[in-house]
Amino acid sequence: MLSDPAPILVFEVREISSRQEKLVGKIASAVHARKLLYGEKRSLTSTCDALKLWWQGLPAVAKVKTVYDASDQDRIETIRKYFAKLNEYDRYQTLFEMIPGIYGEDPVTEVDPDEKIDKILSAFEGDAKLLETGEGRVRNQMAGAVAEVFGAKGDMVQCEKAIQDWFEQLSPNQRDATRYDMEPIV
Repeated sequence: MLSDPAPILVFEVREISSRQEKLVGKIASAVHARKLLYGEKRSLTSTCDALKLWWQGLPAVAKVKTVYDASDQDRIETIRKYFAKLNEYDRYQTLFEMIPGIYGEDPVTEVDPDEKIDKILSAFEGDAKLLETGEGRVRNQMAGAVAEVFGAKGDMVQCEKAIQDWFEQLSPNQRDATRYDMEPIV
């Protein structure tokens, strides 16, 4: 009888091909993983950790599909659904099955052609950049809507200018915020 639980422990060692290594490196780069030291290799664990941190770091509004153009909305929704289950996948599944699955590709294997990997990487890098613009897109949409109320068009700068012009046209009595009771409307 053995009292040590170690004999029931099983380790599985997986080697990845140079093509898969390329995929790992480019995904890490797309999500702004830390730079490698000289001679250091990118690991699946560090890349998955960087991917999770990147996804968690995106503002919630950047994950809303209606923020983006109609041509991008289905893909953004697919990304959101896959990343919502990110913790259910192991490192290998995340990088070689989930990411390709977002773009309708089969899992990446050792023998896949470079064209397939390049297609996946190009799409993911583009989507990562697109998602990072989400908050700015919402700010610009809001600024445009507010500026329109004040008779202007444009971005946040134009919105601020329109509001400033409106405020300057108010009489001194209208500008005095202490004149008004701050009671809840409801």
